[in-house]
Amino acid sequence: MTILTRILPALLAGLLLPFIAQGKLVESSGAQANLHWQMTPGNSAQSQAFLTALQRGLNFSGAFRPGNAGNHDYRIEGDANSSGGQLSVNTRVLTAGGQNVYNASKRGSANDATHLGLVLADEIVLKLTGTPGIASSQLIAVSNKTGRKELYLLTVGGSQAQQITTDNNIVMEPKWGPQGRYVTYTSFHMRFPDAYKIDVQSGSRVKISGEPGVNSGSVISPDGRDTAIILSKEGNTQLYIKSGGSTRRITSDATVKATPTWSPDGRQLAYCGNNQIWVVNRNGTGARTISSGRENVEPNWSRNGKLVYSSKNGGRYTLVVQDPRGGSRKELRIDGADWTEPSWAPNGRHLVATRTSGYQSSIYVVDTLQPKNTIHVTEGRPGDWAAASWSPKK
Repeated sequence: MTILTRILPALLAGLLLPFIAQGKLVESSGAQANLHWQMTPGNSAQSQAFLTALQRGLNFSGAFRPGNAGNHDYRIEGDANSSGGQLSVNTRVLTAGGQNVYNASKRGSANDATHLGLVLADEIVLKLTGTPGIASSQLIAVSNKTGRKELYLLTVGGSQAQQITTDNNIVMEPKWGPQGRYVTYTSFHMRFPDAYKIDVQSGSRVKISGEPGVNSGSVISPDGRDTAIILSKEGNTQLYIKSGGSTRRITSDATVKATPTWSPDGRQLAYCGNNQIWVVNRNGTGARTISSGRENVEPNWSRNGKLVYSSKNGGRYTLVVQDPRGGSRKELRIDGADWTEPSWAPNGRHLVATRTSGYQSSIYVVDTLQPKNTIHVTEGRPGDWAAASWSPKK
């Protein structure tokens, strides 16, 4: 055993303790704080639903593990009571030394108890870790629960799925715009694969591309001004950028293109070309492949600069996180199912993906720092669920 091996745990502890003492726990390494639960049991089904959602929401973050009275970094205490259709909650979080690092009193409809618990959990996660919680965030996804594929709005922590489209035909590849209000997707509701943008609040939509042939993979740029899209109007599928009334081709080689994704600064695009992941400057220069192996598809770029994609390995699709600048590559080994269609959460740690096993597709959240820690978002819901995209709203 080397001297470094012996002192490394102490060094890490020394680095983490100041953050814990100040009410901040660094998430980037996957470190977990011991959280002691001391919330008073609820006086009704609604207050208990709030407490259950609060605890689940905290667990979703991956930042905490159960503590006890004699061993904890934080303790959470308070109560939740309902009366006359209203829910009143009081919550505070203290360090092991008794420092109050979070305090909140809230009121709301008892019918919204679960949502309130998820929102409060996300507030606590943000306060203690400095990164957004995920429990109350939204997903847009495709499901055939009605017998036809439609778009649905979901909450990670659980809620009724809200149907967004009534196209009564194939819909595919939904992608959130940067403000978390508009979603682009491809629909066959007019018999051809045309691209649309829909307002998830009002349900109104506009066709953004109806060129002859394929109109797929549309995704709005980070500044909201441009839309990358795959078109086949000139023969082979190619990557284009639509800006205002103009459409500019970015690629010209003969490879089959699919699923573009913008870099966080909007200066580059990644896409799938002939089953490999490519990165290209938005002016069409500097195209290069960053993946290797038999099949790599469906890239998605995080806010903190990481790419995730689905890679076929040993007959199964797994998820791979990679630095597109030539850095580290990490395969997320979860189980023996196929894992496809990944989409990053705003926190750059979690992602949502489609898990397919036994011809059944479901949506799961994956913690990239603890890949075995997954959340089955669509558990108990009828039909197949796939192609989820995570809302950029924090």
